[in-house]
Amino acid sequence: DNDDVVFAMVAGVAEVEALDPSTVDEARSRSDWENWETAIESELKSLADAHTWEVVECP
Repeated sequence: DNDDVVFAMVAGVAEVEALDPSTVDEARSRSDWENWETAIESELKSLADAHTWEVVECP
């Protein structure tokens, strides 16, 4: 039934998410680090372009 399909999809997503590194150090230790580095740089650029934060002097 539909509940079984939903459960299988959620379980599959959870399994894939568990494979993702949770820190930059973990990502750097992987053989696919270049892909992670590109993704990180792209995400940071998007955040900067959207003016998500403002750089200020430390008090």
